[in-house]
Amino acid sequence: MSSGVITIEDIKRARTTLEPVLEKTPMVRSDALSTKTQQVYLKLECLQRTGAFNIRGAYNKIANLSDEEKSHGIIASSAGNHVHGVALAAQQFGIHAVICMPEETPYVKIEACSRYGAEVVLKGNDYDEAYEEAKRLADENKYTYIHPFEDELVIAGQGTLCLDILDSIPDVDCIVVPIGGGGLIAGVAIAAKSINPNIEIIGVQAASSAAMQESISQGHLVTLKKAVTIADEIQVRAAGTKTFSLLQTLPHKVRILAVSEDEISEAILFLLENQHVVAEGAGAVPVAAMLAGKIPSQFKKVCLLIAGGNINVTTISSIIDRGLLSSKRRIRFKAIIDDKVGQVSRLASVIGDNKGNIFNINQTRQHQGMKLGYQEIDMVVDTAGSEHSEQILQALRKEGFRIKEDSIEIWEQDLGT
Repeated sequence: MSSGVITIEDIKRARTTLEPVLEKTPMVRSDALSTKTQQVYLKLECLQRTGAFNIRGAYNKIANLSDEEKSHGIIASSAGNHVHGVALAAQQFGIHAVICMPEETPYVKIEACSRYGAEVVLKGNDYDEAYEEAKRLADENKYTYIHPFEDELVIAGQGTLCLDILDSIPDVDCIVVPIGGGGLIAGVAIAAKSINPNIEIIGVQAASSAAMQESISQGHLVTLKKAVTIADEIQVRAAGTKTFSLLQTLPHKVRILAVSEDEISEAILFLLENQHVVAEGAGAVPVAAMLAGKIPSQFKKVCLLIAGGNINVTTISSIIDRGLLSSKRRIRFKAIIDDKVGQVSRLASVIGDNKGNIFNINQTRQHQGMKLGYQEIDMVVDTAGSEHSEQILQALRKEGFRIKEDSIEIWEQDLGT
């Protein structure tokens, strides 16, 4: 492999290297997303070993280390999928691996690395501080640092995913992938455009972390002031220098889209309900773009890459709640009722008669500004969607209940980041 240049032959060699370790993940047609004129498929890389695609790049990089480099050991930094791939690859080759993670990393992610025999070092409050510690330890101990995307061998490994997709759908005309630092889309784009230049490659970022989209738009690398998203695996403030350069020099450009936090939440919920698939935020962004109508209908066969499924179980319920709220299948509002016997029951009856399901209810009789003889009811109601929600609110108003209109707007604003 020439420095800075990645070819289809490099990706094919990576595929041979990866044969002993990879699972062949399913490609499934989504009836829920397909139409009469467009077939949509899901590549379930969330079922790959370690629960994400990242083992591909990590293993290919580590397999190509010299014996001397292997003897010194390796080090990586991240709070998620990349370091899981590094830890597993190191175990396969019998190499000492050190993983640097932020101090607030969920225990389940720390345990995943330890399970593969890696030494875990917790340092700093975020990825940047963990990265600095990893670089310090690498210099001090002569470890080889395994970068998640700024490495040709890693990018070539990620590109093997495209070869798997083309094995399943030889005539695919659009592949949609998530973008963080850009290693995955760079590898997939190189492979796809080398085999069939007419395949459209679309990358999707979280709108609040769209460093690559901004960089491509402005023609130079852009560093965001901050990046906060529930799709934490693609939460980066700056795209990779190598990956940006590779995308810029492709003869056939890629398209980059951004999706909101609400759209990501709805996509996670959609995959759970309609495909019985557990996807993390980064894994769900291609579906978010499809559901939001951002993927052109001109493409006849579309593959959405579900890149990972390592979602934290302690946060999944809040993401599902957000998805229900943003799709108006769960509404929150405040109602003012007379403080009399039977009024709460009457309120509940109107909701029940209109097929709503009360998820949560809270009564407040006394607070600043509340008149005597009244009480405020905080309601959370599950519905069938936007029209059904409005039907319930209208029914309550018709029965004389006063709905605080600003309370509905406040709850919707709470969904923003």
